[in-house]
Amino acid sequence: MAAGTISWLPGADAFFGFPPGAFSSRLDNALAIVHPDDRASAAAAVERALKTGVHQSEFRLLRPDGSMVWVRDQGEVVYDSHGAPQRMFGVTQDTTALKAAQEALHVSEERFSVALQGSPVAVFNQDRELRYTWIHNPALDYSAQEVIGATDDDLCERPEDAEHLTLIKRQVLENGVGRRQEVCIWSQSHPRYYDLTVEPLRDQEELVVGITCAAVDITERKRSEDALRQSNERLKLALDRLDGFLYDFDVRSGQVERSDGFMRILGYDPGAVPPTNTWWLDQLHPDDRQDVLARGIAAL
Repeated sequence: MAAGTISWLPGADAFFGFPPGAFSSRLDNALAIVHPDDRASAAAAVERALKTGVHQSEFRLLRPDGSMVWVRDQGEVVYDSHGAPQRMFGVTQDTTALKAAQEALHVSEERFSVALQGSPVAVFNQDRELRYTWIHNPALDYSAQEVIGATDDDLCERPEDAEHLTLIKRQVLENGVGRRQEVCIWSQSHPRYYDLTVEPLRDQEELVVGITCAAVDITERKRSEDALRQSNERLKLALDRLDGFLYDFDVRSGQVERSDGFMRILGYDPGAVPPTNTWWLDQLHPDDRQDVLARGIAAL
């Protein structure tokens, strides 16, 4: 340390981009190839190591050919009997590929976050105990902090909802086969509906270590479907009391749909006659046929 020199293992010249024997063993020369924006922090890490005994730093190096590499420097300081630093030995590791992967992951997560922002999709992971380990875009007005570490028993308003969710997820954990199912979860005394997809989460040895899930809020769709069903039921009730029938004529195809009142008025089962306008015209009285056709054409 006092001499300010560095002893490198064979191959260090190539690692730093220098011809054999061309890389200086001086500490100040080694710091000179550190990226200018990282030089101060790298020097500070060395000074800190002299006090703590442990050296750990990550910075960029500029090679003679102009290329740049990220490195992680780790080492320990050896002191003499008086506590004065004598030597520091360690390992310098090329982390360029790791940095690139981390940056790509960061960009991917940013895009993922933007894509789901404001969407009705919650994405999450749970471990084998079905505790939430990660979540994005939590549902039911929870924050991520409230969800992490909790189970469905902790979060669901009704025990039966938690029991249903647990049953679905346990089956995926046990048989390793994904499932997709619509579920209803009550929140603030109102039902919310979700299209839930549950897939096994596996480790490098393909063992199931948890589940990864996506829950799409389909509450508005279900409400629309329910409103349509009720509307159709009311329409059917009205038609049952109507002294007549309704029909839907597709001009392009010539196909006709007729309501059940058709049987009551004309004595024909709608399902037993051709669903065509031609059949209907054939049933008209000959004296009325031309007038009906003319009125129909005028209406179009």
